[in-house]
Amino acid sequence: MRTTVLIIAVILMVIPSVITGQNDGSKIYADKCSSCHANDGSGSTTRGKAMKVPDLRSSEIAKKTDKQLIDGFSKPAAHRGMQKQLGDENLRLVVKGLRGFKK
Repeated sequence: MRTTVLIIAVILMVIPSVITGQNDGSKIYADKCSSCHANDGSGSTTRGKAMKVPDLRSSEIAKKTDKQLIDGFSKPAAHRGMQKQLGDENLRLVVKGLRGFKK
């Protein structure tokens, strides 16, 4: 009986995050990217300006394929090691989210 209640409780905790899209790249972006790239992708944070991060809303970024963005992800020194930490699937989710940024 306790096991059944525990399983139901876990399911009830997971379902809302799936329904609201919390398992997409937006949470990853907010946690790992926005401190430099800003919430809107503009790169207008203090750290972003100091590091001269690109505006992720730019036409230059928009022209790149998802594969090009993922492959280029590990080139900046600040990103090294994060690709292994996040994994390709999570990077794909983040890139998908970037496509929604508007200038």
